[in-house]
Amino acid sequence: MIDHKKELEDFVYTVSHDLCAPLRHIREFSKILLETLEGRLSEEEREYFDYILTSTNKANKIMTALLQYSRLNTEVQEFVNFDFSELLEEVVHSFTSEIKQKKAVVKTVDMPPTLTGDRHQIEQLFMALMSNALIFHTDKTNPPKIKITAKHHDDEWLFTVVDNGIGIDAEYHEDVFKILKRLDPETYPQGMGVGLTIAKKIVQRHGGKIWIESELGKGTKVLFTLKNKP
Repeated sequence: MIDHKKELEDFVYTVSHDLCAPLRHIREFSKILLETLEGRLSEEEREYFDYILTSTNKANKIMTALLQYSRLNTEVQEFVNFDFSELLEEVVHSFTSEIKQKKAVVKTVDMPPTLTGDRHQIEQLFMALMSNALIFHTDKTNPPKIKITAKHHDDEWLFTVVDNGIGIDAEYHEDVFKILKRLDPETYPQGMGVGLTIAKKIVQRHGGKIWIESELGKGTKVLFTLKNKP
């Protein structure tokens, strides 16, 4: 029986991988040409170059996001027991620059000492959620506050990642998990609409489920379960 879903994912991987290099070449040679013609371009011609660079940067980000998503199937690791506290510390540390810039506060409560799973994917999961919490926050008078908690229930852990960001209207609570679904791309060009899609795929591979609780303007709570032994 033909696995159409796998075929589609393989196609996405191939296309996104093969398009990254040409897009990079267009961007880099456009920069070189722009520098070569410095001082000889009209304002209109410079706008054309700006449009080329902006468009290729955007397309490259989309291709990179698709490639990252497709690799969830092609670059998997065996489930192992690992030090979760160490992993979470590494994740938070990787956002040091953003945390300092936005004066964010990150708090962790009752974290499990160890987890069983694909360590690299669990790291991707928390990277995606941390990134969203920092990106989708605009109130400069109230710095980002991110709280990560965990509770043990029977054979699984229930994690929550709470932020005080822009929030999400109830009608979009399912849409945010769809790939490349961006609710406000003009205001938040950094978000590529793949973070929660990746998070959902990772959680499902680990035998769990993921959902959000959020109101517009009142922050977001992402909840997900991970089996103690997937």
